[in-house]
Amino acid sequence: MVIDSKVLICRNDNPLANELDGEVIMLDPEAGTYYNLNRVGSVIWKFLEQPATLDDICRKVLSQFDVDEELCRKDTVEYIKQMNSYGLIKLSEP
Repeated sequence: MVIDSKVLICRNDNPLANELDGEVIMLDPEAGTYYNLNRVGSVIWKFLEQPATLDDICRKVLSQFDVDEELCRKDTVEYIKQMNSYGLIKLSEP
């Protein structure tokens, strides 16, 4: 699936998550895998408490970090793809 501004992104119910020193740590009990999200990943994960679009996520990241808008979008798409490949999020067309 192409991740564009029409795709709705939401958390998967599987991983157990908790915040530690401003960063999110997760455990996927089904896969037996542990994840430690950096500050940007943690902001994205917390923001996805409610389903959001790529545009929504980029606006949130841009409001909290000093980053170029084009680079933010590119990196966010790659991050979303990675989270999806790990089964941490779900993507759906509206």
